[in-house]
Amino acid sequence: MSGMTAVTFSAEQAGEHRAAWEALADAAVEPNPFFRPDFLLPYLQHMERHKVAICAVRNNQDGTFVALAPVARRRLPAC
Repeated sequence: MSGMTAVTFSAEQAGEHRAAWEALADAAVEPNPFFRPDFLLPYLQHMERHKVAICAVRNNQDGTFVALAPVARRRLPAC
């Protein structure tokens, strides 16, 4: 099986993805400490009103993450 798969999970579900997440952060060309699980997971506990999810792209061949970002869906105000 080749290709990539999108993976979406909550902060509560992050434990099963933590190793892949940390490996991605460790391999970053320009590390961002604010996207590491040690910072982002405690931060997300204070974002309850916006229900933030974590989206990652997983390489199907080796299971590594190749991208990861926190995302939130919000309603835009009507004009």
